Amino acid sequence: MLNCQGYVSANDESSLGGRGSSEIETLLRGATAHLSKHEFSSAQMISEQIRVATDRFDPEIRVQGDNQPRPYTIAVVAHVARDEHHRLVNTLINLNCERFEIIFLENAMDDIWVLPIEAASSNVTVARLKFNAGIGVARNLALRLASGEGIIFIDDDGHASAASIESLISTFEVYKAAAVRGRVVLKTSGLEPPAHYAPGTDLRQHYCDIEGFAVWRTASARRVGGFDPILYGHEGVDLTARMFPFEGPDAFLYEPSAVLEHDFSRDTAGAEMKHERHRRLRKYCGFKAEHFDDVLRLFESQIHRNPVARATLFQRKWFVADGPTQVGKAKAPVGILTTCYNGGAFIPDFAAALAAQTDDAIELIFVDDGSDDGSVEMLDRYLPPSISRRVIEGGRLGRSGALNLILDAATTELCMIADVDDIMFPYRTAWTRKAYEAFPDADMIGFMICDYNLHSRASRPLPVRRTNLQVRKLLGMPAPFPAFSFKRASITEQFDVGMTAGIDCDWLFRSLNRGGCQGYILPLLAAFYRTHNGQITTTSRETQRAVALQNIAECHASILGTEPKVTLEIEMLTGWTPIRSGQAFWQVNDYAVSLMEAMADKELPWADEAAIEITRHLDAVRLLIARNDSKATAKAAEEAQSLLTQKVSTIAEVSARCAEIETEIERVMSSNSMKITAPLRALARIIRGE
Repeated sequence: MLNCQGYVSANDESSLGGRGSSEIETLLRGATAHLSKHEFSSAQMISEQIRVATDRFDPEIRVQGDNQPRPYTIAVVAHVARDEHHRLVNTLINLNCERFEIIFLENAMDDIWVLPIEAASSNVTVARLKFNAGIGVARNLALRLASGEGIIFIDDDGHASAASIESLISTFEVYKAAAVRGRVVLKTSGLEPPAHYAPGTDLRQHYCDIEGFAVWRTASARRVGGFDPILYGHEGVDLTARMFPFEGPDAFLYEPSAVLEHDFSRDTAGAEMKHERHRRLRKYCGFKAEHFDDVLRLFESQIHRNPVARATLFQRKWFVADGPTQVGKAKAPVGILTTCYNGGAFIPDFAAALAAQTDDAIELIFVDDGSDDGSVEMLDRYLPPSISRRVIEGGRLGRSGALNLILDAATTELCMIADVDDIMFPYRTAWTRKAYEAFPDADMIGFMICDYNLHSRASRPLPVRRTNLQVRKLLGMPAPFPAFSFKRASITEQFDVGMTAGIDCDWLFRSLNRGGCQGYILPLLAAFYRTHNGQITTTSRETQRAVALQNIAECHASILGTEPKVTLEIEMLTGWTPIRSGQAFWQVNDYAVSLMEAMADKELPWADEAAIEITRHLDAVRLLIARNDSKATAKAAEEAQSLLTQKVSTIAEVSARCAEIETEIERVMSSNSMKITAPLRALARIIRGE
């Protein structure tokens, strides 16, 4: 409906605020009250009700321009009119109109964006909410309206130059990121900036804790439901944590060259109130999301000091720089090989990850091994019809039998393992295709995985460059199976149906040793590994340990010319038994030197690379021992200092009490009481140590 101001409403109701506005306002007030009292369960329940109400709400909109999709959407939410709006609007409406659409949202009763948008050459939309819907609701409405692949939110009381906006987008494109936040500088001198405004001077992985100047991949944010509508602080961190298992840590970045001018608060008192509110909301986020704090700890304490994190980010940049060379040609599908037994709880995320693949030339081969929880029905429900799939009934063959069945069924040239309880990142298929094009001699390619507690999961040493799998098998499982791929024509080995654990490890070692396969692991995160009760890794760890060590011992024996035997040196070299002392380290070092010399004598083609990886591994172990020794020494010194302090304190207390007693004795002695003078004099001598 077109009204007299030129605004269009998606419904015929003319009530102030539009359909559902009073409901949202009431719910927001209730949620705010519950949050202030730390009644998080009630607040979370209301948050879900607001999401439902928001889906029904239709703002009035006015469009200036052709209303055609643009690559990027810029969204600005305002609650009150500000003088600085003119500066921000003038910057935005003069951006390249072929690249940007701009959405201004009026989160108030009165018109705010009474600005010269009519003169804009850009595609501009003004959305009138006509009530205070809260920042989360308004941003979610912007997500709904956005046509861009990426959506950039800019605070209305801040300013970003065109160059800073371009810098934000450039990083977003170069790394195919899920979200990129910028750096914030204060507009007003004399105020103290909070630490999170500028966490460094280098580009790095970082959760998105600057909501007022960040770009998000629109589809990814929508997939997890957008922003929590009751948050007014930590909205971006909460969204990062929910997107994390679908994207991985390398998809969230901090770009310091993209700058927003913005004040955290007007004064010190306002800053403290805001910090207190953020602390309360962080507790709410931790309450409603089991792994919220884990994600924050991973970014805060692990990534910034992890050289492997820098390597994986560099590799990501290289892999997304260009698409596969087959772009424009007819692409053969990549096979996704999945076995499932009662994996219904994981099917929605598994299907969402398949649907999100940027290279959609895929064929799912899904072996259901006798599930009785409706796994196949859930797969049909959640997997888009456009994805080719073959479902095969396994009938309780077990993990090995199901994998053999899927090997026999696979017909695609390239195959990827994708366990139903893990989540593939959106570019995994495209990266797999590109890896085989880049390294045509490879029969197998492995990527790395992550979880809520580890940026990178794989056998140590974690790869920082392309590494031969023949080298990797000397130190542990060559590559994580949840991100593993192979050429079907190269595989001759079957999975051992007599094994209950270590099945993947055993098969991979046999394929490399007897099957004649060659391949690499790349420092690139491609899948999220979900840990849960009931999985083999959790229930059969000792069996996995035994299988891995036996296979490694056989590799070493073939090089050393000895009998395959699991020794303490092998256990310590591979990390299954910790090295806790310098003596143990040199014991392992001597064994490793013998292994490297034997490889050189045999002139193995990968001997030099193996020596580099083993040396790098031992250097890391030695550094860890030194750190542990340093920590132990510091702890012992701290405990000694504590004991000394307690002793000095006790002596001081006794001395003070003795002085009080001596003073009292002198007073009594001066009272001429002859009956007690002699004993008191003797006591005084004892106190004085005479």
